[in-house]
Amino acid sequence: MRCAIGIWVVISCICTGCGDDRVPVTKVSGHVTYQGKPLPFGTVIFMPRGKGADVPRGKIQPDGSFELGTYTENDGSPLGEFDVRIVCNNKQDPAKPLTPESEQEPIISLIPRKYSVPGQSGIVITVREKMEPLKIDLW
Repeated sequence: MRCAIGIWVVISCICTGCGDDRVPVTKVSGHVTYQGKPLPFGTVIFMPRGKGADVPRGKIQPDGSFELGTYTENDGSPLGEFDVRIVCNNKQDPAKPLTPESEQEPIISLIPRKYSVPGQSGIVITVREKMEPLKIDLW
């Protein structure tokens, strides 16, 4: 009987993963502008400061809006403090589909490079429960 219970516990752990490493998330959304105009595409990336390996990110929409996702698209961000990166380059432009020729072209940032380098953007955001939409202005 003990052997059967032990086997059942082992099988249960294998099937469920013995727990979930996911931390709770909260909805985070906002708008990104560059030189006063909505940034029409790109990616917003929240790099955790200190502990935490989960990196929330969100795709920038044509109106400059974004929603962060950590485990699934748009599910939110863990709580904590984050260095924010914004990536917007020629290869992300939805109006210019990738072709074999364009894949050979160099990646060119369409905003100042400092915004895409971890720790250099100067943008730090603390995620708390029930966040208001963020406004990220790039110059």
